[in-house]
Amino acid sequence: MIFLNIDENNYLLSVATVGGGVEVDIDLTEFDLSGDRIRAYKWEDNTLFFDADRYAEIEAENEQTAETQPTELEQLRADVDYIAILSNIEL
Repeated sequence: MIFLNIDENNYLLSVATVGGGVEVDIDLTEFDLSGDRIRAYKWEDNTLFFDADRYAEIEAENEQTAETQPTELEQLRADVDYIAILSNIEL
């Protein structure tokens, strides 16, 4: 038995073999639940299906987030500056 944890719009959040959620008896090996694709699957009428439009929305959100996130080097510099402030060290 498999449990599907779904959001308020019936999109899949996670899958579990124990616990709560919607109890289903399906073979998940036929679904690609990797990465963000899992969030594009919708449970409706006792069927799990892939929503390509939802996946496109998720990818667009990820692109916007990536544009606003610091690069690895920028984050490393910020971390060093933060440690220096906490340690009272002048760089």
